[in-house]
Amino acid sequence: EDAMISFGVSSGDAGKYYNDLKTGIYGSADITWLFNQRYGAGLRYKFLNTGALTEGYFNPGDEYNLYYTTYSENIYVSYGGLSLSFIEPAGRKGLLSLTSSISAGMTFYRDEMEILSEALLVTGKAPGMDLSIGFEYRIAPFMSAGADVSFFASSLRKITITDGVEAQTHELEKENYENLSRLEVAFGIRFYLWNK
Repeated sequence: EDAMISFGVSSGDAGKYYNDLKTGIYGSADITWLFNQRYGAGLRYKFLNTGALTEGYFNPGDEYNLYYTTYSENIYVSYGGLSLSFIEPAGRKGLLSLTSSISAGMTFYRDEMEILSEALLVTGKAPGMDLSIGFEYRIAPFMSAGADVSFFASSLRKITITDGVEAQTHELEKENYENLSRLEVAFGIRFYLWNK
């Protein structure tokens, strides 16, 4: 945000820009092999897309020029990892269950930027971890509906920046690590294949 203000963006526009980046389109998919009614292991995939755009007069850093242009970002964060799951049936009929899971894997980051009419691509990858708790309700023997709250944690320490001609890799200082952590709320359908 401070960097945008230094380019001449107003503090209000810079604040709105970064608020827009805090929300986005999210999706996830899991496949789990249940050892029994309570424990399972499998794979987890998560995806987030967010973006923001502002326009106005930008100061390129000299005392002679001022440009009217756009500053935009389109960010994609994907995650894949191994997961362990726990299901605790609740209620007499066992239709309601409490669920929890933990996952560890790799996070992939892609940021498509445009500043001063120049397109830049920023990419990186880092270890990630995901913790979730939730509930589900059996609406059929092979299907349930539910919701969960999860905390995803990952932080980029190295990025690669390319302008389409040259690519440069940068080790980030600790205070400049790109924090990809977030809190997620999701609703979905779960299918039980080969259910007996």
